[in-house]
Formats: sequence, C-alpha cells, structure tokens
Amino acid sequence: MRRAIPGAAAVMLFKSSPGWVAALERTIRLISVGSGELDVGLFESLQESGRRAARQREWEQAASQLRAALALWRGELLADVPSDRLLLQHGPRLAELRTQALEARIEADLQLGGHAEVISELRQLTDAYPLREHPYELLMLALYRDGRQAEALAAYQDARQALIGEH
Repeated sequence: MRRAIPGAAAVMLFKSSPGWVAALERTIRLISVGSGELDVGLFESLQESGRRAARQREWEQAASQLRAALALWRGELLADVPSDRLLLQHGPRLAELRTQALEARIEADLQLGGHAEVISELRQLTDAYPLREHPYELLMLALYRDGRQAEALAAYQDARQALIGEH
C-alpha cells in the first residue's frame, strides 16, 4: 500500500466501517482500502497458508509461504505510523503473529534438513522470549540433529531454569 501512494512516508491509517482509510498528513486525501490491500492482510493470508501447509507436512510450501509473509516486515512494528493508539490496539496481536510465523518458518526449515542454518535464529528467539517453550524445543532438536547433543542438553537446562524461575 505504502509503495502505491506518493509521499507514503506520511501516511496515517484510520479505522472506519467497514475497513481502513488512509490519509496523507499534508494533503488530507482519503483513500478507501479494501480487504487484502494492506500489508497486514497479505501477511495474515500468507501466514495462514504457510501454517496450513505445515499442518499437512508440506514443508517446502510452508517454508516458502512463511518466508514471503515475513519478508513483508520492514523494521519495527508500526514504527512509521504516528499513532500510539494503533500500536496499543494492534501491536501485541501483530507481534505475536510475526513470532508465530517465524517459529513456523524455522520449523519448516528444520524439517527440510536446515538444522545447522536455524540454530542462530533459535538462540535469538530463546534470548528474546525466554518463556516461550516452542523455540527451545526447536533449538534442542536442531542442536541434536547437528550432532551437538551436549549443547542440546544445555538448551534444555536453560529452558528449565527460565520456566522454573517464572513460577
């Protein structure tokens, strides 16, 4: 959407029935945006398609769809949208969807034999989200498949300590 609008750096989005309206700060032009025309709609569609493929164990398609979904993210969530309200209302859900898509893409890559390639990403995820169990599970599996059993056991201990510390 932003690429289609000249001066898009200054685009502001507003919720209106039945959809979203974009307004340019300086010229106050209103643009009606239909379903599927915003990056978030495309992201959600690609993410769901990738997750569906993963449930069916179609790992190549899952990895491709999830990679395409994640490629839509450019920097911090809503960083160029001057609306705290929009960030508060939609930020947590979108951040969770992005994290789920990343985990699912990593799992697809792992199923395709890319265990060595995903280890650093998984370490970043476990550092960023120490209370999420799934990244630890994937990290242990990736390390084990890479022949690094001692590191897989250490990852288990890290997960255990993080979760015990939370209780």
